[in-house]
Order: sequence, then C-alpha cells, then structure tokens
Amino acid sequence: MAVIEVKESNFEGEVLKSKTPVVVDIWATWCVAPDSIVLKSKYESTAADKILKNGNVLAYDGGKLKEAKVLESKTSSKMGHCKKITTVVNRSIEATDDHLFYTSAGWKRADKLNAGDKVAVYPLFDTRNHAEQETKGKIVLKNADISKFGDGKIKIEGSLAALKERGLLGLKTDSRKLSIIARVVGLLFSDGSLYRRASNNYCCADFIVGSNDDATELISDLAELGFPAAYAKKRDNRFKIGGREIRLKSIRVRLVSTPFWLLMRALGVPSGRKTDLDYEIPSWLSKTSKAIRKEFLSGYLGGDGAVLSIRVVDRKGRGSYNSSAINDIEFYKNVDLVQSGLRFGNQLSKMLAEHGVKIRKVFRGNDSFTRSYGGRSTSIHVSLSNSFDSVYALGAIGYAYCAQKQLRSSYVMEFLAKKLNERKLWKAKYRSAVSMLNQGTDRMEIASILQVSPSTVEGWRMGNKPTINFTHDRFPTWLESATAGLQDGLVWESVQSVSETHLPEVQSLTVDKYSNFIANGFLVHNCGPCRLFSPIIDEASKDYDGKVKFVKIDADENQSIVSKYNVMSIPTTLLIKDGKVRAMQVGAVPKEALKKWIDKNL
Repeated sequence: MAVIEVKESNFEGEVLKSKTPVVVDIWATWCVAPDSIVLKSKYESTAADKILKNGNVLAYDGGKLKEAKVLESKTSSKMGHCKKITTVVNRSIEATDDHLFYTSAGWKRADKLNAGDKVAVYPLFDTRNHAEQETKGKIVLKNADISKFGDGKIKIEGSLAALKERGLLGLKTDSRKLSIIARVVGLLFSDGSLYRRASNNYCCADFIVGSNDDATELISDLAELGFPAAYAKKRDNRFKIGGREIRLKSIRVRLVSTPFWLLMRALGVPSGRKTDLDYEIPSWLSKTSKAIRKEFLSGYLGGDGAVLSIRVVDRKGRGSYNSSAINDIEFYKNVDLVQSGLRFGNQLSKMLAEHGVKIRKVFRGNDSFTRSYGGRSTSIHVSLSNSFDSVYALGAIGYAYCAQKQLRSSYVMEFLAKKLNERKLWKAKYRSAVSMLNQGTDRMEIASILQVSPSTVEGWRMGNKPTINFTHDRFPTWLESATAGLQDGLVWESVQSVSETHLPEVQSLTVDKYSNFIANGFLVHNCGPCRLFSPIIDEASKDYDGKVKFVKIDADENQSIVSKYNVMSIPTTLLIKDGKVRAMQVGAVPKEALKKWIDKNL
C-alpha cells in the first residue's frame, strides 16, 4: 500500500477510525534561523529568508564548491527546541535540533553536537557582501558618458542601443550588475587591458587569468552583463624585465565588442598600454557603497594582488613562531609617469585602508629598465603591513577570478582568525589578572581561576605584555589537520559550545543535487533528517502491505495535529491503533530499526 498524505480535514477518518494500525510520519523541512546568512555564490550572500525558489546557493559536491538550484524556500513556524552552535573563533548559527551539520564523523544533528567536535566551515564566508542593494540608486553612467568617446568612426547610436538593451545605460548604484562591473573593471586595471585599432575600429578587452576555472567564471560574469561572446585561449609567454627572462603560462580571455569597450572607457578604464598612460581610480566608485568598492579591489587583487602566506620562523633558543608574510602590490610605469603611478598607488592605498588594510608606504622601486618596444619603465610599490589583523583584512577583500589565491587566502584567514581570537582571549585574561592583582588576590589563586601558569601571572604583575606563548600550533601542522578530507577552501573548526535557544520561525531551504548549502559559514544539510527518513518510510510500507497503514503529515500545514500530540522535534513517528497512540519515536532511524519498533508496539 502506498504511503498517503493526510491533513487535518481527513485525519480522523484515515487515522483515528482506521481498522488497521497506522504509522504516522510527522515531517517538516525545519531548518535555520531566517536571518542566517547564506552564500548564493563565491561573491554574494543574503539572509536565508531572502533566498528565492529557483535561485542559486553555493553547495559542496565533495570536491568543489558549486552553485546549486533552490527547489524550495519557505518560512515555517517552529514549535520546540533549537540549538545555537558556536565555534572557537566565535562563528555561530541557530538551527533546529534535527538540522544536520557536516562533521569529521559525517553528518550529525545539531542536538548531538558536543564541544570539541569538528565541523566543516568556509572561512571566506565572513568576507562576502551580505548587505542588501541600495533602495534608491544614484546614476553612475549616462548616455553622454558613452557619447564622448565617439570620433566619427564608432557608431555610437548602435552601441547606445546595445547597452540600453542590456540594462547598462542609465546604470545606477542599486543595479544588481554593478558588483560584476566593479570586479571586471578592477581586473582590467591590473591584469587586463582595453585595445582599439583605429584603422578598422577593432575594439576588444583582454583579461589574463591563471586557470580554466578562472576563465569560466569570468566568461560567465561577462555573459551575465550581456556579452556572451568572450572566449579563452592558453598563452605561453616569454619576456624580459630588467634583463631577467620570465616565462608565464596563463589564459587570455578576449571579448571583441565595441559596446563593451565604450562601456569600460566611460567607466574610467584606460585604453592602450597602461604603463604609458596617466590614469586614476574611477571617480564613480566614490558614489557607490563600500561593498561595491570592495568588488573593485577584489578584481584588482585577483590580477596583481599581494599573496598571503604564513611562515614559521625559528628563534634560536626560544622556539619557533608563526609570522604572516605579504608581498608588495606592484605595477610598472614609464619613468616619465612616476608621479602618476604614485598618485594611483596612493588612491589604491586609501581604498584598501577603508577595508582595514594597513599601508606602510607607497614608493618608486630602484629598478629601471628598457621595454621591448623601447620605453623605459620602473616599478611602483604599495607596501603593506604584515600584522595579523591587516593581513586578515586584505584576505577579506578576496581575489576575484583567481581561484589559487582565493584558496590560499581561505586557509591563511582561518588560521589568522584562530590566532586573533586567541590573542583576544589572552588579553582578556591579562585584564582580569591585573584587576585581581590590584584587589590583592593571591597569584596562585589567579592562576587557578584563569587557567594560566603562576609564572605568567607573576610576569603580568611585573609589567610584561600579554603576548601569546610561542609553543602554540604551527601553520603547516594546523593546515594538514584542518583540511583532512576537505577541499576548495573548507576547513574543520572546533565547536566551542552548544546551547538551547528559541526560534519563533525558521527558514526551510531545499537544494537540488548536493542537498547542502553554507549558512553563517557552516556547511549544513539542506533540510535535516526528514528528507532522509522519507524514503525509509516508503520502503518499510511495502513490508506491511495490508497489515499497517502508513501516512505522512506536514507539520507546517497541520499545526493542530502537532499541538495535539505534543510534537517537539522533527521527524516524529507515531504508531496509532484503535484511535490511540501506542508508541512515539523521535528522529530518523534505519529501516530495520523502524520495523523492529513497529513490531514491538503493534
């Protein structure tokens, strides 16, 4: 007998007055708090209750993060217990008891998690743009901005019509496409270029990226802007800089399009060899939100950005310690345009500082060399602080269209987050110790209360600074452990605490293919055990054909039944015989366990 759906209207007839025993599967897709932040892509996120059916979320296929389609998204009233999961770096999420988290031991319910359990998290989650779009946009691009680049050879009218059709004329700061535009413009300013051949009006844009995945991502973004004709080609370049021969394998993405060339020119991207041009950061970026400026920087850093790393430094007789390292942001200018280069470097520094990156200085390098085409160039440097908080801030900007840098950044940032949190906790202990010392508390008692050594307390009493002990974990060892069995930037993070919480509502998300998504940085199953238990109920029903009736009840749609039987967790299974509940079971169980429970209580 097939399992049937039952509602309040036919519950009495199908269940309470049934001549055969009835197994009732009360299910729902209860999930996470509605204000949980869910990743829609590697660049964008939003609140769970803003995720729409047929939209996309970022999911994990066991090897890579991929966009997946949302099959269902709805807000549900929740009756019962929920849990708040907090990790050692203060990442937290609220979810229903039965919601599944991916752990080092496999999928595990929220109410079964314990302090010390390892859960999978995506460190770069915290860096994504969570803010909603502006409600009232300011105009970024007008017809006149495009028209001024016409010189009689470019058919401006046709290009204006093409841009208008793509929704790119009259572009405003609240446009959904502006995030992509900012990333693309940033990449053109670093590892890209615009080119126009006046003789035949050939207009194109070239972008240099490092991998096929990067090229695919960029081509997808260009297509979303309305330019699907971009194509990729592998490059194996050999050239000399300062007498040093360099071989560079890369991928060139080329888009031949006059409307696109005009769009980029109007948005402030220089056309030609940037080394020999005087240019500035586009002024329109100052009209946009901080999140859009971050996208510009992400595109720039993805091209020529500094790379994050952690080095283990040995100190003779004192042990080793972790040191963050970061190279300069560097670009080249014609020796006659050094001041232009320094001005651009300072503008870039100001934008980076807005996002918490500390700048040491902007300066001209000591090098000077002749280019293959005859011009002399020199390097311009933006030197960055290697302090943990500044390096973390730089990584938080991200590296658009450069998966390799992004992956490396993900691991470094998680490690730095752990170290920064340890420093925070250590300083809190220091302040508590000083306060207790001032009150006359014995140092042995303080050491016991704060779980530190008496010598540490004595050092603080003598005026020592609250520095972290040099015997803590080292980056290479931590990385091996943190990434075991995970890929594409996901790492294991320890649970700090699991506490009770109440949620009047939760957001239910059902995702195709991979059945998971990333919420508040946690890799979670799309809707908990109910989806896993449903096929078990279906299979078990075949073994009791004619002997036991099997029904399913949607808890969200039938609240009176949920309330009547005091259902506090999902899924809940009832065995009802002669109108009375003979047994109740909470949670999903294997088929054999379900059959054993039924047989015992028939």
